[in-house]
Amino acid sequence: MFPLNPWVLQRFYRLIFLPSPGCGVPLVRSRIMGGQEAPYGKWPWQANLRRPGYYPYCGGTLIGEKWILTAAACIHRLVCRDGYQQPVSVKRIIIHPSYREGYLNDNIALLELATKVQMNKVTLPVCLPDASVTFPDGQKCSVTGWGQIMDGGEYLYFPRVLREVEVKMMSNDRCNTLFNIPDAYGRTTANLTDTMLCAGYAKGGRDSCNGDVGGPLVCPKDGRWYLAGVVSGGDGCGKPNRPGIYTRVSSYIKWITGVAPEPIHH
Repeated sequence: MFPLNPWVLQRFYRLIFLPSPGCGVPLVRSRIMGGQEAPYGKWPWQANLRRPGYYPYCGGTLIGEKWILTAAACIHRLVCRDGYQQPVSVKRIIIHPSYREGYLNDNIALLELATKVQMNKVTLPVCLPDASVTFPDGQKCSVTGWGQIMDGGEYLYFPRVLREVEVKMMSNDRCNTLFNIPDAYGRTTANLTDTMLCAGYAKGGRDSCNGDVGGPLVCPKDGRWYLAGVVSGGDGCGKPNRPGIYTRVSSYIKWITGVAPEPIHH
């Protein structure tokens, strides 16, 4: 497989971007649990957040030439090189004003880059959905990241190559029903709100994991990929009756476009 080309956040963090016509159209056609290595350039909007000398701790998504969308939890409190890597400093960090540490509500943030990213064959933004767009229950979507790929007491490690996993969209009602099924310790968790969404499988096994938070959940629509969700959290990784929880991007389009002065790709 090809080497990874992560972003790394600089200052507080440093960003090094992963190295097509418009947003959401890769030129390559072809925390992750139960997934597989992604072909190089297949997900060219993927960002990787890590502190120098450490494993990746979060993901992010390129939505414009100077903007990365990620989870607020990644900011509140990489590294292989090749010809497509673009080191870029972070100029400004904007956390959603309603976010509270330790909660999944409003778990979204923007990173403004000091300079524009140079678009090329493996670097382009994802499309953002309109506020009215929904992705139906059962639609197949994809999560990508360099997060840990084992859970449940097994040895946890971070892959060197970007990984992808296909998950199914799940209605919030269905998701809340699953989270209200007691786990092995008798615990129930989560109560999804309208600004969250859910994706995965009742049987578990395919999910995001530690290190994937802030990264993209993307869904195909009319020949393009749209950013449906931002990896936000969940109860472990790939557990039965515990699908992944994501920030619903369409609920925050007004906030995103209000913060970002440049045109964002819809």
